[in-house]
Amino acid sequence: MPADKKQIILDNKYLTSQNSNWRAYWQDLASFCLPRKAWIDSIQSKGERLKFNFLYDSTAIRGLQTMASGFHTNLTNPSSEWFSWATRKPAFMRNQAVRMWLSDIEEDMYSSINGSNFDTCAQEFYTDAACFGTAVLFTQEDEEEKIRFKSIPIEQVNIEEDSKGRVIAIYINYPLTAIQAFMLWGQDAGKSVLDSVKDKPFESFDFLHYVGPRYRRDVSMKDNLNMPWQSVWIAKKDEHIIKESGFQEFPFSVVRFWKSNTDAMGYSPAMNALVDVKLASAIKRTTLRRAMKETDPPISVPSKGFTLPLNFN
Repeated sequence: MPADKKQIILDNKYLTSQNSNWRAYWQDLASFCLPRKAWIDSIQSKGERLKFNFLYDSTAIRGLQTMASGFHTNLTNPSSEWFSWATRKPAFMRNQAVRMWLSDIEEDMYSSINGSNFDTCAQEFYTDAACFGTAVLFTQEDEEEKIRFKSIPIEQVNIEEDSKGRVIAIYINYPLTAIQAFMLWGQDAGKSVLDSVKDKPFESFDFLHYVGPRYRRDVSMKDNLNMPWQSVWIAKKDEHIIKESGFQEFPFSVVRFWKSNTDAMGYSPAMNALVDVKLASAIKRTTLRRAMKETDPPISVPSKGFTLPLNFN
């Protein structure tokens, strides 16, 4: 059964509206803890400088970086074996042939992961989790590297949970230029992209990638359109389905650092420390103002009657 594009678009708009307060919160966190991602509710121009408008103390920036590096070093260190395989029934693990087979799988997986871009994306993943409380990592097949990862910016994400708090659907709002969209999908990219790609190839367009459960499918079929997870790419401007496919398993890893039962998004250590971070920045700002006044104090003199420059020795 083809995807219901109108329902997907409506659901995404509703979740985007519901998450507006979260985006304002994330912007505040990024401004003080992660300036390189402080474009949650604005558009970053190419080469635009990092935002340090409110920041006078960089302790939180360095602390967040140290925290993310510590997670990566201790949980997913590329120089160590950080996962292993086992059967559900312990009795099978007493069989040497089973253990050797699982060991060969582990070696192949470590080789594929270490040969991919996982190391770079994992650090971004942990940084987002520590700062925003929610982080999303996309795992996809790659012809050259077997597997490739992508850390999704938090402002592009809307997620949907089931009654048990598990993520069952995700909406990713991608901005792409006309030439990027055309290189990805060719003639299927939509009328607006095709009209723009010749004369205005760098014009930006918004796209929606939805991945969720496929409730109606033929389980006897093994094609993409009958896989358990539905994948739909939609051009927002034309409301046109670019591509419909599927996955055997949910391809997104979504972490919530701390999780309440009433919120789909997570809470982070940076949220707990935000008051102290702002206070430290305000104290540093006041200290700097005092030092500048002591070094170069303001002088009140009449506008006439003195020969400049004044000598205060």
